[in-house]
Amino acid sequence: MPGCANALAADGLAPGKALTIGGVSYTWPDEQPGALDSIWSAGQAVPLSLPAGSTKIGLLGSAIDAGSGGATGTLTVTYTDGTTQAIPVTFADWTLGAGAYSLPSADTIAATAPYRDLTSGISQQVKTYIYATSASLESGKTVASVTLPTGSGGDIGIFAIGAG
Repeated sequence: MPGCANALAADGLAPGKALTIGGVSYTWPDEQPGALDSIWSAGQAVPLSLPAGSTKIGLLGSAIDAGSGGATGTLTVTYTDGTTQAIPVTFADWTLGAGAYSLPSADTIAATAPYRDLTSGISQQVKTYIYATSASLESGKTVASVTLPTGSGGDIGIFAIGAG
């Protein structure tokens, strides 16, 4: 995902920085500006060890080429007992359609940058956002892994998985 690392750092998302949004703790990727700091969410299974007693799981991300409803998918949580939990996920377009779209109710703005840097090296003056979304985990269970959503209606980039 092309970026705006310097502007995000000015808004509190510096490499390796911890942040809490909606009771979920995240760590921003510890990468320097220009380095890859997100992954495309495409149904990958990710082993995950959350702190004991975690009751919430969250994602930091945004969508590219998403329409007014954002990019949607399902985060699948797999517990150590073999059961799974399906969590619907929506991420808005990273510029909210250059300001033409509304924020989906499931998203919280985690950071805002006044511009975005394109892979061509051009800086485009359009507000760009990183979003947080979270859900409750099943009580008394331990997370073993998550399967990231396959975005429908746009591509989803994930910056961090958090717990609360």
